[in-house]
Amino acid sequence: MLFASNGVDLLVKMRKGASGEEILDEITRVWQARDDRYSEERGRINALSAKRRVEISYIGG
Repeated sequence: MLFASNGVDLLVKMRKGASGEEILDEITRVWQARDDRYSEERGRINALSAKRRVEISYIGG
């Protein structure tokens, strides 16, 4: 995950034959369980301050 200090190895599940639905379920589970909300918080702050949001693609990322 971008900006994460740890992650989830989906390749292990794939190699064990997990279906696409099982992989999607795992991604959904991890996403919903996360406690960081950097992107959502940044979006709210930018909306409140009325500053133009700089996307990573504009700055070379």
